[in-house]
Amino acid sequence: LDIPLARLKFDIKASWIQKSVEQLFLELTRRKINFKPHLWISTEWFSPDGVAGLAIPFYLFHPRLIKIEKHFFGEAEGSSEIELIKLLRHETAHSLDNAFHLRKNKQRQQLFGHSNTVYPESYVARKYSKSYVKNLKDCYGQSHPDEDWAETFSIWLTPKKTWKNDQFN
Repeated sequence: LDIPLARLKFDIKASWIQKSVEQLFLELTRRKINFKPHLWISTEWFSPDGVAGLAIPFYLFHPRLIKIEKHFFGEAEGSSEIELIKLLRHETAHSLDNAFHLRKNKQRQQLFGHSNTVYPESYVARKYSKSYVKNLKDCYGQSHPDEDWAETFSIWLTPKKTWKNDQFN
């Protein structure tokens, strides 16, 4: 804990994360999406507005850092392969949105709502709602139209996903 993050050497390509990144790129190619988001290491998962890329949390790059994250915050998002690929797909959807200005598309606005909707401080997850797909925990797609879009894209991108049958799992 005494070493500044800037002095630690993190490399996506040399980490266990690379396998999931390669899987994501293969899934995009299979869906004929000629796009690979820019990836970088940061303090949390996110894709900033206007950026065609996504941040991966630094703690995922070493088992001790994952353990520390879990100790202090109760969880380490993306620390399992299943959760990692789900988050990569989700954040890639935001990256695509940014790269191609999808939020301006009228059909997307009709299906998912407007991006300028204010994010709520909290929301009540409707676990059994058939109006939303379920990818990330806590029915995250219900929190905002952009999250609904990202969750729907994630499910659509997932190979062999039987989303109609898996909604309540």
